[in-house]
Amino acid sequence: MDILQNAIVVEHLAEDNIFYMDFIKFIKNEMEIRGAIYSEYYIKDLKPSSKVESTAIYATLARVALFYKDIDLYNMLINRMLKLQCKNRLSPIYGALGNEVTLYAHSFDNLNALLALRMGDVILLKKIIISLLFILCFMLGRAFAEDRRDRALIIYDTRYRFGYDNDEVLAFKIALGHFDIDVFEVAEKDYTRGI
Repeated sequence: MDILQNAIVVEHLAEDNIFYMDFIKFIKNEMEIRGAIYSEYYIKDLKPSSKVESTAIYATLARVALFYKDIDLYNMLINRMLKLQCKNRLSPIYGALGNEVTLYAHSFDNLNALLALRMGDVILLKKIIISLLFILCFMLGRAFAEDRRDRALIIYDTRYRFGYDNDEVLAFKIALGHFDIDVFEVAEKDYTRGI
């Protein structure tokens, strides 16, 4: 079984929200037990038939892990991938992901690695922004809670309508991603007038 070809197929399926959990469990298990993913495995017993590791495999699997929202697996794969980076400053391929002895470095491997690292940065940035939004919503929720009596924030999502009396619970749900923040309409409802 060729892992790179399988990883590419699983990545494209994940892009269409089709998830193949057995494959991810296998990859995670291999990383936890062997600490590496090899290029080929026997199909009968899923044992490595090769000891070759590939930057492209780690990069593609790391992107797949992001689709599955498995940050631990992403980090394991990226850390292992970066061990393949040439760190010898005197080498002509210094900084590249390749073989320092043979000076063998593929552009496909290195571009896939850059893409996986960039996608991980975007996820990290998104988490930081959501955390900051949570803090802001929590602070605003406190301010609204102190200054209102019979008012509540009403949130309209494209699929559901939620009404909360407790702004801190609402802020927490927003921070956890239970709502699509881009499509919010926020309005106040005055319950004393029955509107």
